[in-house]
Amino acid sequence: MGLLAPSWRRAGTALTAAALVLSLGACGSDEPASGSDEPLPTLSDSPSASASTGEQTDGGVPEAVPTTAPDEPARADKKTDVGAKAFAKYALSTYWYAASRQDIEPILALTPDGSCPTCAETKENFAATPESYEVPDHTPRADKVSIYLKEGSIWHVSIRYDLPDGTRYFTDGRDPEPISGEDDDVMEMDLQWGNGSWKLAQYRFPDRS
Repeated sequence: MGLLAPSWRRAGTALTAAALVLSLGACGSDEPASGSDEPLPTLSDSPSASASTGEQTDGGVPEAVPTTAPDEPARADKKTDVGAKAFAKYALSTYWYAASRQDIEPILALTPDGSCPTCAETKENFAATPESYEVPDHTPRADKVSIYLKEGSIWHVSIRYDLPDGTRYFTDGRDPEPISGEDDDVMEMDLQWGNGSWKLAQYRFPDRS
């Protein structure tokens, strides 16, 4: 079973109306993002997810689960291709941090008004597996970020990344289990610009729909 299946692979499969009218010939870019070889913002400075222990905190959460959210890079606050791509990489890193913690709040903090169409589905998936936490061994590596459509304040972005192997930790005393990652995964995002910053209006995983 692959990393973050079944709960995370069901998250974000709903499509927005905007996604149904995409034109790949519209204004956009297919070349790798500047600095695409650089790692995404760090998932956590907590103990490595590859640790063999399943010890838990007082709250019952395994100690290996990340506790520090990624930091938004300074260049992500510009309405430019570079700024949009930087924010997309930050949003991807934040998504996996939130999913590792089974906590929707870090994702909601990136949205325009504290909600998004896919967020409700993601929250339900997190709630469906409260007994386990699926943690990547390290931050997913973004291979290519492409802006494939610009519609006023909404920019549509596709980001390819490699999801590393990880570990499933349990709250009921079971031993941790290794889980396999996935190469060349894709996350699409609708980014919304307003009041001097980017927000995550929507996200989806087209290969999982």
